[in-house]
Amino acid sequence: MNLPNKISLVRIFLIPVIVVAFYIPWAYSGYLAAALFAVAALTDFVDGKLARKYNLVTNIGKFLDSIADKMLVNVGLLLVLSSNALPSPWGLITVAIIICRDLIVGCLRQIAAANGKVIAADQIGKIKATFQDIAIPLLFVVPHWMIWAGVTTDNIFANGFSVSLIFILIAYLTYAIAVVLTIISGFTYLTKNRAVFKTEEAESDK
Repeated sequence: MNLPNKISLVRIFLIPVIVVAFYIPWAYSGYLAAALFAVAALTDFVDGKLARKYNLVTNIGKFLDSIADKMLVNVGLLLVLSSNALPSPWGLITVAIIICRDLIVGCLRQIAAANGKVIAADQIGKIKATFQDIAIPLLFVVPHWMIWAGVTTDNIFANGFSVSLIFILIAYLTYAIAVVLTIISGFTYLTKNRAVFKTEEAESDK
């Protein structure tokens, strides 16, 4: 197993560590989990760069990289939901949108692969992933900032503006951008690759 693949495995192994760190009874557990998530997200950039630079791209590497990314983001989103960092019901709705988009794109790629075609990641999807990797660790610490600001998700401006509230709004804005890009990239994948379904129909008619 080459170095990029090992780095992808490290990202997978960090996921349960992040979960444990998130729930340990410590005042700064959210910050610890956020730091670990940031490190795990950074390994995605590192393994991809190494694989391309040294021509170490393999099928197992593509699998590990993809599954590690999805596991990290989805677990991170579930942790965010469990902490009530996002206002209800919008938190649940937006997380469902992100997870469903990834499932749809994953299925689309499987259909394309079965027909000998490869669907590469588009630029919008890459930018979306970047905003997700920034937003999730920020949301990990939103509950801490809410305590300091003396507000809740139901009454975010209860005590006016403060430094903590500004951080909360930055976290929400970053997450909102990620959600919008998720919808756009999902729609783009489906429209640009609709020929995949036509190929599948043609094969079934033979």
